[in-house]
Amino acid sequence: MSGREFCAPDDANYPKWSTLNGFVWKLLPERAGGGFPYLSAYKDAWVLYTWGAWT
Repeated sequence: MSGREFCAPDDANYPKWSTLNGFVWKLLPERAGGGFPYLSAYKDAWVLYTWGAWT
């Protein structure tokens, strides 16, 4: 995952972390798109979005 599927730095309406995201992160195996890579991709997208707001 590149992170852009969660939010684009130029999009003010980026999705927030929801209960569904928590379930995907904790319950789906990595090979099905869940687990730590899912959490990491969301965090990376959030950092990109936040960094863009400060630059």
